Order: sequence, then structure tokens, then C-alpha cells
Amino acid sequence: LGELYRHFFHQKWDDVSCMEELLNSIDSTKAKASLGTKRPLEIAIGKHKRSKLVLFLMKSKGQGRLLEREFVTFWGPRIYLSIYESSQEAKSVNVIWPYMRAVIATQAIAALCIGIFLSTALLSYTQRFPDQCDAAKVGLLLGIGEGAGVVVIFAKSYLSGRKYKKSTNNLMLRILKAIVARPLNVPFILFVASLCSMLFSIDNFIVAVTFQMIYSAVNDLAVSLMNELIGTSIPSEKFKYYQGIGQWLRRLGNMITAILGPIFFGIDERLPFLFFGGIVFIWAVILWFLMYMHADRIQHSIAFTSESEDKEDKGESKSCIAESAVVEPFVPFLETSSTPWHALEQRYYSLNKDRLEEELNSKKKTSVDISLMEHRIRRIAAALEVEKDQRRALEDRVYAKVSTTEPEGTNEASNLEVMHEC
Repeated sequence: LGELYRHFFHQKWDDVSCMEELLNSIDSTKAKASLGTKRPLEIAIGKHKRSKLVLFLMKSKGQGRLLEREFVTFWGPRIYLSIYESSQEAKSVNVIWPYMRAVIATQAIAALCIGIFLSTALLSYTQRFPDQCDAAKVGLLLGIGEGAGVVVIFAKSYLSGRKYKKSTNNLMLRILKAIVARPLNVPFILFVASLCSMLFSIDNFIVAVTFQMIYSAVNDLAVSLMNELIGTSIPSEKFKYYQGIGQWLRRLGNMITAILGPIFFGIDERLPFLFFGGIVFIWAVILWFLMYMHADRIQHSIAFTSESEDKEDKGESKSCIAESAVVEPFVPFLETSSTPWHALEQRYYSLNKDRLEEELNSKKKTSVDISLMEHRIRRIAAALEVEKDQRRALEDRVYAKVSTTEPEGTNEASNLEVMHEC
């Protein structure tokens, strides 16, 4: 832009009277109409005059002088946005990732463990350990567990305000950071909650109280983490709809456990905790796999855009990972130890915007299909019109040929021969 300015804009004071003469020459009698009554597009104005007038108008607000800084400041952002418009728009992801629908359904699955404790924890304590606790002690234990949940939520809110630091070469530290970061913290908390639910069924008062406390401390944390993941990975205009569905599913899960919990407890005292805890554990495995596949696609897509230092770190990590397959499920999530998950999704979306919108945005895909169908229908209609005109032209030629070459009373065979020649 600086070179463009120095080439075309000379630091000269323009004469206003000269510009008035230029306007008068443009709005002269040679033009068939005046500029006041005729659109400028309909008047032939020379390029030299037009460019000279535009330069004068650009300089007019700067006391007849246009500075290079002003020129670059005005045109720089506009040229940048015109070149990188798609990347600017890609900062907001406009598609629903497939794994997010599983996260929405997780609201109901996680509610199974929450509901089973709400419906049968008091029955389990009083019936399994009648000599060690009564209803008042059970209420005290549940209250202490909820208090632990308050402390955990407060600690999570405090730690979530930390800034992401550059990733280190310590693989185990990166894995731990990835576990507590989005999105891996959601299935990890589900693992903890489901295991606590199943281990609560052990016939030992101290063990049962311990796992009940742990579960009470993390059950609300699971809901908070799911809401956080939904809020950051779903488009803002669709958040209200999907969040409403998630809350509805969560209440549905509570209703199911409220009905089935006492029924299963009547069959066996440990059955409700083992059954619903096992369902949540299996679902956590499925959710981890869906997130793993999504994270793996993201890492493969942005691999070529990573900096050289990041590539060296990944190479060192992969050398350690090759020795042990235990950490393989954590590999695609290692980048979340230093970069927020939604930032990685935005980068992945910006690199593959057209393909992702075609695959995941059903409305846009449908509109494209409709436009293609309309285009093909117009082509077919045009082809039919052409064929109809050709047929009529052929008939006219046949009738003209027959009427000019054959007299009246010509036999049918000669007519067919003429038609064949045509």
C-alpha cells in the first residue's frame, strides 16, 4: 500500500478552481443531460478525469493533502478482510459436531447415577447398616457430601480462570492436564461417578460412606462440565434449543431412577447401584471413543499448520507413546493441555469450512441440492423446447418439400421417400 501511495499520489496541493473547471467540463453541453438529472453511469466520462476527481475528493478533507499513513490506515483493514473474509467468519463455528449430540444425551445418562442416590441412598443406609446410622445421620452424611460438592465447584471455578501455558515435554503432565481440560473431563468425571455408584454397594459402612462422599462431590461437577462444553462447542444461536433438550433429558433420567430405583432395591439391595452405575460407565466409554475420533480428525487436519517447535514436541511424545499403548487414548487430546478445546475446533472448522458445512449443515446441503435440482430442471425444459422447435422446423421442411416437388395425386411411397431424404 505504501508503494501504491507513493506511485499514484503526489504530494501536491490541488487547485479548487481547477477541479471546478473539471466538473464544468464533465457537466457540459457535450453530455446530452446534466449530472443533476441524469445518472453518472449513463454519461461517458473519461477515466483520466474521473480518477483525477476522485483523488481530489480523497484529499479534500485533509486540507488538499492525503497522507500516506491515512491512506494505509483506511485501506489496510479493508484489503485484509477482503482476502481473509472466510477465516474471520470461521471464528464462529456454525455446525453441530456429531459428538455433541452424544454430550446432550449424556445429560440423561449422568442423571441415572444422580437419581439413584436421591431415590435409594436413604433406604440403602438404613437397611444395610441399621446399627450404625439412622435417618438423621444419613441426612448429615448427605449434607456433608453436598458441602464437598460446593467446595469442588468453587475450586473448579477458581482453577478455570487460569491462563493456558505452553505445553511441556513431560508427557505424563500433559496427560494430566488433558484429563482435567475440555472435553476429556466430562467422560472422566462420568467414570468417577459410575465407579463410586458401583463401589457404594460394598457391604462396609466406611467404604460406602467414602464413595458416597466422593460421588456427592463430583455429581454436580459433571453437570457443570457438560454445560460448559455445550456452551463453548455449540453455536450460540442453537445453544438455547440444545440446552433445553439436555435439561429435559436430565429430568427424564431422574424420573426413570425415581421409579425403578426402589423397585430394583426391593429385588436386591445392590442392584440399582450396580445396574445404573454400569450403564453410566459403558456410556462414558462410548463418549470417550466419539471424542477420540473427533480429536483425532482435528489433529490430523491442523498438523501441517503447527509450528516447528510443536512438531518437535509431538515427535518426542510419539516416541514415548510408541513404547506404551496405555496412553494411546490420550494422544489426540494432548494439545488441549496448552490450547482450549473450542479454539482447536475453530481452527479445524476454518481449515475445512466448506466440507464441514456440506456434511454437517443439513439445511445448507438441502438448499444446495434444491438449487442443483432447479438448474437441472431448467436445462431439461430448455432441451425440450429446443427439440420441439427442431421438430416443428422439420415438419415445415417436409411439408414444403412435398408441396413444391410433387404434384397432386402423388402416391404415398414417394412422400415417404421425400421424408426420408429430409
